[in-house]
Amino acid sequence: MTITLSSNADLSAKLAYVFANRFDALLQSQSVDRATFKRFTDVLERYSLLTVRQESQFKPKEIELDQSKLDDARYRRHLIRKLKAPRPSKYVYHTLRIDIDRVAETDYRHAFAVFIGEGVASRLGDIGQVEAGVISQISPQALLRFLESHKAYEIDARIMQDYLMRTLAEEAIDNSPAFQNACRMIKAAADSARATFQEHWGAFCDQLRAEHAAASAVTLASINARADGYIAEIQAKQAVRIEAERLEREEAERIALANAGKTEQDLFYESVIKREKEWRQANRLSKKARALVWTLAIATGGLLAAFLQVDGTTLVDVVREWQR
Repeated sequence: MTITLSSNADLSAKLAYVFANRFDALLQSQSVDRATFKRFTDVLERYSLLTVRQESQFKPKEIELDQSKLDDARYRRHLIRKLKAPRPSKYVYHTLRIDIDRVAETDYRHAFAVFIGEGVASRLGDIGQVEAGVISQISPQALLRFLESHKAYEIDARIMQDYLMRTLAEEAIDNSPAFQNACRMIKAAADSARATFQEHWGAFCDQLRAEHAAASAVTLASINARADGYIAEIQAKQAVRIEAERLEREEAERIALANAGKTEQDLFYESVIKREKEWRQANRLSKKARALVWTLAIATGGLLAAFLQVDGTTLVDVVREWQR
């Protein structure tokens, strides 16, 4: 397509025709199903490309100002309330809805394509001849990708030119035989390196698994030995407890048999005697202590016999008189 470049308005008009042609193709390709078409129209609404602005039919009532009453506080408050009250906008905005069932109609589709194309062209700002030449080469899919990957304030001639130049350069590189040959060489080298790595990695994994199995066997043997020790200890404690329970049961049976036919008074008497006997056995003096007690008792008795007097007569004197 040949474009004669002149003023900015002429460039914008010619690019509007280019965009209309691209959006016409997009409307046809994106209407294959309702989900795809919904995503496409959402992109257009995000850029307000389906929005129409009209002058509002509601005219706000003019606020009359009486300068002679400005000194009155009540009048000033009344005036402030009027100024702060919401007023109808000068314009109203409508969002157009594209009927997917009518996209197949050429006139219907073309009318929307022209409207959207003019909206995009009017936002490009100042357009240079080089920028217009690059933008005129945009494809429908490239235009859609640009809208999907940018924001509303980024619809600018220079930004779109940079995007297209980058896209065209990437496509040229991707389609270059030298680049494709280099990709094949890199893929072949990567496949070879991957195969070598997998071979060495398999041997390493086998060795690692063997070492882990050996270490696990040692750990398992240690755990089993400790578990066997714990089980043997528990069984021994259980045997001791069973034996103690058996002895207690036999003792209880023996006591019950020995106490058969006895009264409560007899049982109390026997329990007192038993506790006293146990206390004596528990607090029994040692041999040295008993010898000391007897020695002290004999010495005390001897002293009493020798020196204790009753009416002037000692026990020794009484014994002598008795022997006569």
